[in-house]
Amino acid sequence: MAIIGQTSSLAPADKRFYATRDITATVDSIPLITASILAKKLAEGLDALVMDVKVGSGAFMPTYELSEALAEAIVGVANGAGVRTTALLTDMNQVLASSAGNAVEVREAVAVPDG
Repeated sequence: MAIIGQTSSLAPADKRFYATRDITATVDSIPLITASILAKKLAEGLDALVMDVKVGSGAFMPTYELSEALAEAIVGVANGAGVRTTALLTDMNQVLASSAGNAVEVREAVAVPDG
């Protein structure tokens, strides 16, 4: 299991692409979001990928249908690039863990595979 954050060397052009999406009002373009997300994921040479696509209040996409479309795009492109990929749609309106906060949520998520 790996949990990483973005660095400027991982996908150096992504910051420029995002700035371009911002000034061209295409921030919510599913193909461009997919490219941005997968540029970072595929740069790591993964064998498999599980994506958590959020739905609900605070999610990146405003509706279930758009979240589902994003998940389908990510899975299709990543599988096409040779990385076995699946996506989970998880509800931002529901508590997903017994704790709240970045560090404790990560600790809890990492503990799940160990039972």
